[in-house]
Amino acid sequence: MPRSLHHLLLALCLLLPPVAWATTPGATIALPAKATWHRLTDLGLLLVGTPEALLLVNGETGQIQWQRDDIKKTQAYNVRAVEGSPIILVNDWSGAFEAKVSSQGLNVATGETVFRTEPEKGLNLGLFPTPDGKAVLNLSQLWLPEQGVFATLYDTASGTQIWRTRIAKPSGIQTFMADGSGAFSARMDLSGHQDPLFTPGTVYLPYTGLMALDLKTGSQRWDLAYKTADQSLKRAYAAPVIEGDTVFASGKGAVYAIDLATGTQRWKSDKVASGMFSAAAISQVLPAGDTVYVRLGGNFYNQATKAFELKEPLGVLALDRATGKKKWEYKKAKDGITNLLLLPGAGVVMLSDAHELLGIDMAASGKATPKFEVPLEFTSDMSGGEMAAAGISTVSGLLTGGLAGAMKGGMGAANNKNRLDVPVALLPRGDNVLVAGKRHLLLFDPKAQKTLWSVDYPAPKNSGLGLAMMSALTLAAATVHMSTQASTTSFTSIDQARSMNEQAFGSLNDYATRRFEATQRARDTIYVLTEITEGSTSGAGIRAISLADGKPRGQVMLGDKEPEYAVDEIDGRLYYLDDDKQVLVYTFQ
Repeated sequence: MPRSLHHLLLALCLLLPPVAWATTPGATIALPAKATWHRLTDLGLLLVGTPEALLLVNGETGQIQWQRDDIKKTQAYNVRAVEGSPIILVNDWSGAFEAKVSSQGLNVATGETVFRTEPEKGLNLGLFPTPDGKAVLNLSQLWLPEQGVFATLYDTASGTQIWRTRIAKPSGIQTFMADGSGAFSARMDLSGHQDPLFTPGTVYLPYTGLMALDLKTGSQRWDLAYKTADQSLKRAYAAPVIEGDTVFASGKGAVYAIDLATGTQRWKSDKVASGMFSAAAISQVLPAGDTVYVRLGGNFYNQATKAFELKEPLGVLALDRATGKKKWEYKKAKDGITNLLLLPGAGVVMLSDAHELLGIDMAASGKATPKFEVPLEFTSDMSGGEMAAAGISTVSGLLTGGLAGAMKGGMGAANNKNRLDVPVALLPRGDNVLVAGKRHLLLFDPKAQKTLWSVDYPAPKNSGLGLAMMSALTLAAATVHMSTQASTTSFTSIDQARSMNEQAFGSLNDYATRRFEATQRARDTIYVLTEITEGSTSGAGIRAISLADGKPRGQVMLGDKEPEYAVDEIDGRLYYLDDDKQVLVYTFQ
């Protein structure tokens, strides 16, 4: 997957305080070598990898927090900060010929090694911290002396192995090209699957169906096998959701209700086909009351073509929670589909396709009954005449083939073609709903059934970022708004956070506590990457938009065709990698 997609995910960051215009950086931090990747941690600090070092940039102080010259040639998929924990995990890999792997944990405040695991012959597939940050689950393919796919739980304070369980035979789990992995550094991992689901005492693995492991001992509680992942499309199945004593999950073209205690299949829905020989992609499972709402289709990343594509059919199923029998279905969605959003106050399940906002009666029976069907009112909507003038027909491009079709149709060849937009995410905003498109935001009042405001933020010219922004929004919808997993949070109270910080975060104790307290407040600003004009100069930049009225509240001109950047969603701070050789830090407040 192109490296820029990960950074563009941060273009849809919700921020807290009012912002001001920022024209000059508050700090300029020289890097020891050209950056190959960067990632924002939950503390708002920027991890940067170069060929010669791993380092952490502190935007508040404007300095490098620490630098490890002995950790070289890392990639983004090898490094992971444990949310709510003072540990940064690093997977070491000796190379394809020796094929030895080990992991180490670094203290986030000092960069010092807290623990290191013994090298093993094999391949690390993924690191997944437990919600409390006290342990990390490592999935690996081992060759010698053991063979198979193993789940190993490590204590993050000491690196001690708590348990190891063989979960599949060698190559028994489908792997995908790692995000950020290139042709000359190809690595395979589990990025095409949904993440494990943690609950107190149990972890559920979704790779070959659903498997439950005891978190204390690693023993297998139960294993229900069925086909999940698509061979080409990443995350083209729904994340498992726990409600009461049942796990609701999806495989290829079907939904499963599974007894939480025993793993017994209570029911399996009828198969939903996308064609004569293929199953539909079930991208969201949403239980509510006596009904399970199911989203069909969506945009998924194809690792073979390295592009997002629209997987049909597009629509919604309502299944009886007790039996799995179909209550009603809606298959009229066209040319795109957002996540499903339940609005109990309005009694509807809401979605949007490329043309209208739709609210379906949650109490419908026999057939889908829309309570409202409101045409989209994006400010720069393309008319049929404009589309024809731009050379985009209604039987090509985004209207039928998703993003891959749009690229084949020359979406980036002319500015007016970039005006075509499709909503990809619905976000609750109080009693209203924020509708996010590739380059539009719209606030919708479902009670009054009207658009309160709509704003257009055109993609930077001559950059091809229009496609990447759509991909970023699609990923945001998939990872943030479509998965309602039942797992505990890192901290349950501010007092608990303070206690944890005082014990573990060292020089960053006060900073970590303030960060947690800030996350509890309301959010009222959204950041987007767009074309910005300042005086006589135009170029790519970051604009802050008020969620109250859609008006701009601040901006930073970057002037880079394809900028590498990260936005700190808590402190309103922008990290921009200028030519990948230095970090410029801007503050919007």
